[in-house]
Amino acid sequence: MADYVSKVVDEEEKSVTEIKDPAKAAYLRADMADTRAMIAPDVAMCQGVAQADIDEAWSYLVQSASAGDGTAAGTFYTAPPTRAFAENSEILDVWLQHREEYRDMAIRSGDIYALQVASMQAISGMGWGGRSRTFPKDMALAVEYATALRPLLSDNMVRGPDYILQEARKTLTPAEI
Repeated sequence: MADYVSKVVDEEEKSVTEIKDPAKAAYLRADMADTRAMIAPDVAMCQGVAQADIDEAWSYLVQSASAGDGTAAGTFYTAPPTRAFAENSEILDVWLQHREEYRDMAIRSGDIYALQVASMQAISGMGWGGRSRTFPKDMALAVEYATALRPLLSDNMVRGPDYILQEARKTLTPAEI
């Protein structure tokens, strides 16, 4: 999975050169650098593990998430097994049917990364790697997530919630924020 995320970040970095707004481009570059730093240990840990073993592990994760495990739900929500989806439609069906339930379960269990992902998906509606509209856009929900998330992050990690709150001020009334 870490290799997949690395490839997505590589592709996104290429697309940043096409963005005309310098502030948005700078934000995206910083966000990608944060993502690379965050996944570096996982990339190193996964070196040499056979893809078949990784794919099999996803089936256990799905079982745990379906049984109510918040940690498994968070992992399945924040980093779905796109390769396993292609090879096992049952895993994709479970994710499509339960993605919002798993998001909520992960957030209730204290998964800060799930809260971070949820806040960005609520403002954009985008799925993994920005490829599709997987979630409904909901600015009020994005604000709720960003407001809950902001005090949990270090100063160098608050760009995402701050961006959401800045965008919300453009479209929502103060009472809605």
